[in-house]
Amino acid sequence: MTGIRPVILVPSGNISNSPKPEISVVIVTYNRCDSLREVLVSVAGQGGVSKEIIVIDNGSTDGTAQMVSSEFPEARLLRLPENLGPALGRNIGIVNANGEFLFFLDDDALLADDSALSRIVSRLRGDDSIGVLVCHVRNAETGQICNWPSPRKAPSEYANKEFDILAFPEGVTAFRKEALAHTGLYPGNFFRQAEGLDLAIRMVDAGYRIVYYPQVLALHKEFGRKAYSRQIAYFNVRNNLWIPWKYFPCPLAVVKTGLVLVRTLAVSVRHCGLFTWLAAVLDAGIKMPQILRERRVVGELTIRRIKELNR
Repeated sequence: MTGIRPVILVPSGNISNSPKPEISVVIVTYNRCDSLREVLVSVAGQGGVSKEIIVIDNGSTDGTAQMVSSEFPEARLLRLPENLGPALGRNIGIVNANGEFLFFLDDDALLADDSALSRIVSRLRGDDSIGVLVCHVRNAETGQICNWPSPRKAPSEYANKEFDILAFPEGVTAFRKEALAHTGLYPGNFFRQAEGLDLAIRMVDAGYRIVYYPQVLALHKEFGRKAYSRQIAYFNVRNNLWIPWKYFPCPLAVVKTGLVLVRTLAVSVRHCGLFTWLAAVLDAGIKMPQILRERRVVGELTIRRIKELNR
């Protein structure tokens, strides 16, 4: 895993000399002090498994760091000088984690019961082919399913069934750390949006499965969020235009690019206006030479597997 040195910051809080934990819980946060407090209480109450808690403070200015240090001294707090984005924040968590497994939890998502982490560890230990385990997520207020990981399978039929998927929501997801050693980290230059798909393609190419695991439920608060902000729209367009040219043969990359342009245009115009879409497309084109330097075309078996998972 290159690009980030394992020790890049002086952590706040206690550093334990205890044996290697079974699972590292990594929470990337930015200016959500009160919500983070609830999340940390949820994680601290997890039993049946040895764990470490790592909080990546992405340049918060609302007292987040002080709250974590004073109220949760057992957590390792890594403070970033500015908001580097969720993708790079997670990478910093990965290289600083000591656990055999990693669990990423959003700063507004609560684990529904106190044995969630132990079930995650048991499932991953029970099947070495699984590189990523994706949890069941519901809106904390309405109870409705959210962050559904499959575009083809209806949640009404599959919500309580385990099945293989491709793209995954990054905020309530467990990893086998050994798998990340083979695939590499999240694409830090994405900032946010589609970084999970980028990593998922590499996971599949490395031979690992990505599994939706409904036995673990998380409650997502989604407070104060706009349904589709300009920032989300911008990075969603730009990053999804980059992915085909990182991994797919040229003919398929051309087709995928056309599909991305068509699909994102209508959504972006409806929510954010044409200018946001045009700016994202322009940025994708300007920085494409950098992306092409990272190009690593996946094999035919991987492409077939991706098509199967998208059905």
